[in-house]
Amino acid sequence: MRAAALVLSVSLLGFISLRVMADTLAPIVIVEKDEADKTIGELKPAYIDFSYRVAPRTPLNEVALRYSRLIREASDPEVRIKALHRLINLEELFYDAKPQGLIDDDIWNIAIESYEALLQRQPGDKGNDRVLYQLARANGMLGQTDKALISLERLVGQYPRSGYATEAWFRIGELRYSAGEYVKAQSAYSRVLADRSAGDLSSKARYMLGWTQFKQENFSASLQTFLQVLSHLESNANPTGEEEPGVREAGDDALRIISIMASYGKGPETLKAAIALGDYRSLAPKLYAALYNYYLQRERYQDASASAQAYIAAYPAATDRSDFHDRIIAAYEQGGLPSLAWEEKARFTRELGLASNYWRSQQETAKTRLRPSLYQYLDDLGQREYALGLKAAGVERRTHLQNAVAYFDGMEEIFPSEGKTAEALYLQGEAYFLLEEWELAVRAYDKAGYFYPDFPKRSEAAYASVNALSKAVDANLKDSALRSRRVDALLRFAKTFPRDSRATESLLFAANELYAMEQYGAALDAATQTASFTEDKAIRNAAWTIAGHSAFALSRYQGSEHAYRQALSLRSRKASDYDVLMENFAASIYSQGEQAEARGEIAAAFMEYKRVIDEAPESQVRISAQYDAGMRAIDLGRWKEAIDLLNDFRTRYPDHKLTAGIGEKLVYAYQQHQRPESAADELLRIAAGEKDPERKRKALLQAAELMENAGREQQAAKVYLQYANEYPAPFETAIQVRNALIDYYAKSAQPQQADQWREKLIRFEEGGGADRTPASRSLAAEASWTLAQKEKAAFDDVRLTLPLNKSLAAKQAALKKVMQRLNRINSYGVSEYATAATHMMGEVYRQLGRDIVDSNRPANLSDLEREQYTLLLEEQAFPFEEKAIEFLELNASRTRQGVYDEWVKKSYLALREILPARYDKQEVKVDVAHTLQ
Repeated sequence: MRAAALVLSVSLLGFISLRVMADTLAPIVIVEKDEADKTIGELKPAYIDFSYRVAPRTPLNEVALRYSRLIREASDPEVRIKALHRLINLEELFYDAKPQGLIDDDIWNIAIESYEALLQRQPGDKGNDRVLYQLARANGMLGQTDKALISLERLVGQYPRSGYATEAWFRIGELRYSAGEYVKAQSAYSRVLADRSAGDLSSKARYMLGWTQFKQENFSASLQTFLQVLSHLESNANPTGEEEPGVREAGDDALRIISIMASYGKGPETLKAAIALGDYRSLAPKLYAALYNYYLQRERYQDASASAQAYIAAYPAATDRSDFHDRIIAAYEQGGLPSLAWEEKARFTRELGLASNYWRSQQETAKTRLRPSLYQYLDDLGQREYALGLKAAGVERRTHLQNAVAYFDGMEEIFPSEGKTAEALYLQGEAYFLLEEWELAVRAYDKAGYFYPDFPKRSEAAYASVNALSKAVDANLKDSALRSRRVDALLRFAKTFPRDSRATESLLFAANELYAMEQYGAALDAATQTASFTEDKAIRNAAWTIAGHSAFALSRYQGSEHAYRQALSLRSRKASDYDVLMENFAASIYSQGEQAEARGEIAAAFMEYKRVIDEAPESQVRISAQYDAGMRAIDLGRWKEAIDLLNDFRTRYPDHKLTAGIGEKLVYAYQQHQRPESAADELLRIAAGEKDPERKRKALLQAAELMENAGREQQAAKVYLQYANEYPAPFETAIQVRNALIDYYAKSAQPQQADQWREKLIRFEEGGGADRTPASRSLAAEASWTLAQKEKAAFDDVRLTLPLNKSLAAKQAALKKVMQRLNRINSYGVSEYATAATHMMGEVYRQLGRDIVDSNRPANLSDLEREQYTLLLEEQAFPFEEKAIEFLELNASRTRQGVYDEWVKKSYLALREILPARYDKQEVKVDVAHTLQ
C-alpha cells in the first residue's frame, strides 16, 4: 500500500423519512492531520448526513402521545403501521421540540413486528416494496444493519422497478462500503448511476464510487470518476459565484485525492492522460495547480515545477499560463535553486514578453493580468544584468549591459509611469554611458530626471544627461545644434533643481555660451540666475554686468535697474563707470514708472516715482517724479504719503506752477486720511475767503462735520449753530444739523438746551410741508419719544395721597400731557416708536389704575368701611385697567402686520399678567406616531 495524504471522517447515513427522499448534500467534513503514515485502506470519504428536518409548525403533543399509545395497544399491524407513519411525520414536525420519548426503541420493535407481520399476511402485495423500505429503516434505527441490508436487497431483488429501488441501492452501497465490501459497494453505486432519474443521488453515488475504486486501488477508474465529480460540480456551479455549503469542500477533496493518485503514477503525465481520456480541458488549471501544491507542500520542488511546466507544455496559449511560470519560479526559489529561478524568469520575459507570439495572441484582459509579473521579472533581470556588467570586462561586459538595456526598455513599455521605471531608465542611461552611446544615454537620463517627480535620484539623472551631451559636443565641436542642446540642458537642470550645488555652475556655463552666441535675452536670464546663486564676488560682478547691459539693450528696465543696482554695489564710487551706471540706474527706475502708468498700473507707477526720490535724490528727474508720486498716491488712496509728498513739494518748490492747486488736494487727502481737524482748518480758511454762497455753505457744513469727527465737539457746535441760523434750506440738512446740536447738548450734560433743540426740531419738522421725509419724521419721533419718557417719569412721580380728589386731579393732568406726547409720536408713523408709544399708553393707564388701588386709606375706618372703601377704589381703577388692556391689545395685534419688536413683546407680557386666562396658555406637546403598527 502507498502512503496516503489525508484522512476523511466517516459517518453512517441515516434512512430517509417516508415523506421526503434524501436530495441534498450536507457539508463534507475534512479532518486535516499528518497523513504520512496512512495507508489506502485508512483513507475514507467524507459522508454526508441526509437526515431531513422540517421546523415545527404547531404544538401537537397530545396527538403524538395518542398515536404512540395506539401503536402499543393496537392488534392490527396495518393500524400500527399507519399510526407509526403519522407519528414519524409528527416527529419531523416537532424536530428538536418533540416530546421526550416520542418514538423509542419499543416503538421501533413494534414497527418491525408490524412490518414483518404485514409481509407474511400479504407476501405478494404490490406495496411491499414500501414495507420493505420502512422495515429496513426500522432495523437501521435500532442499529441492525445486517437486517436492514437484507430488507434492502430483498426490495431491489423483488421490486427492481420500485420507486424506492434507487434509494435502496444507495443505502446498500453505504452499508457495503462501511463494511469494507468495496466491490459490492461499487456495484450498488453503479446501479444508482444507471438510473437517469436518480437526481442528486447520482452525484453522491459518483463521489462514493470514486472512493470504492480508490479503496480497490483501481486508480485509473477512480481518477476518471473523481474527474466526473469535478466536472459535475463545475457545470452546476452557481452563476453568481457563490458556492452551496459543502460544494467547495467536495471540490477540494476531489482535487486532493486526484493529486494523490497522480503522484502514485507519473505525476503530470498521469494527469494529462486522464484529462485527455475524458476531455476535461476546462479542469486542467485546477488539476495541475492542485498537483503542484501537493508536491510543494511535501518539499518536492522539482516535481512541483515539473507539474507547472507540464501545464505550460500542454496549453501554451492558455490565458493563465503566467500563473504556472510564477509557480515554477516560486518552487525554485523555495527549493534553493536560484540559477533555475533566473533562467525561468528570463524564459518568462522571452516567451510571454511584448514581442512574443503569446502576447500578440492574448486579449487585453489577459495582458492586464500578465503585466505585473512581466514588469517585476524584467526589473529583476535588468538589475542583475547591469550588476554583472559592472563586474565584467570586454565583450562579456558589453553583452550584460546590452541585456540590461533591453530589459529596462521592456519595463518602460509595460508601465511607463511606475516609480520603478524611473530607476530602470536611470540604470539604462548608465549602461548606455558605459557603452558610449551618448544620444541613447541622454534620452534615458532625461526621462528618469524630468518625468518622475518622486524619483530620489532624478537630479543625478538630469546632470548625467548634461555630461553625456558634453561628451557628444567634445566629439563634434562644430555642431552648433548640439551646442545649443547642451545649453538647453544646462538651463533645464538649473531650473528644475535650483538647490542643487551644481546649478550655479550650470547657469554660468550657459550664460557664457549664450552671450557668445549673441542670444541676449537668454543670456540675461542665465546671468541673472547665475549671480543669484553664488557668493563669489568676481562671478557675481561679471554676471550682473552682463545682465544689466543685456536688459538695457532689450529695453527691459526693471531687469536693467536690478542688474545695475547689483553691479553698483560691487563697485567703488571712484570707478570710472560708476556715474554712468547711476544715471542708467535712475533712468531705468523712472522709465518703469512711465511704463506702469501707461499700462494702468497706478500702484506700480507710484512706487517707481517714489523710488527715484529715495534712490536718486540728486537727479533732475526728482521734481517730476515727486509731483507724479503725490498725484498717484491720491489716486491710490495712500493719504499719508500723498500729504507728506505734496507738503514737501510745496515747501521745496513754492514758486513752481504745480504748487497752486496743492491746497484743495491736501484738503481731500486730509479728509480721506481721517484727519478731520486738519481738513476742517483748511475748509474754514476756504470758507472765510469764498465768495460763492453755496460753496461757502458746503465748506462750513463740511468743516463742522469734520470737527465733530475729530472730537472738537464744542467748535463743531458753534459752526452748526451758525449754520442753523443762516441756512434753513435744504430741509434735510437743516434737520440733521438740529439733531447734531441735540446730540452735542445731550452728551455735554446740558439737558435743558438739548430739550429746547428737541422742541425746535419737532416744530421745524412739522413745518416742513412737502419737504418732510421718513428720515425727518423718524428724527422728530425720536425727539418726541425722549421727551415722552421724561413726561412719563414726571407722571410716575405724582403720588395719590389724601385727599384723593386733589392728588388724582394732578395725576390726570400729568396723564394728559404724556398722552398728548404719545399721540404725536404715533402720528409720525414710525413703527419702532409707534409700538413703544402704544405700549407706554397702556402702561400709563395701568399704572394709574394700580396707583388708585394702592392709594392711602383714610384713618379711623372700621374693617367694613375699609373693605367698602377698597371696593370703591377698585371700581374707580377698573376703567383705567380696561383702557390699559385696550392699548396693550392694540399693540399686540401688530403681529398680524408682521411687527414683533421688544415693545410688542412687552405688551404680550403685560397682558399675561393682567389676563392670564387668555394670554398665559401653555403649549401642549402632542406625540405623533411615525410608523404604522
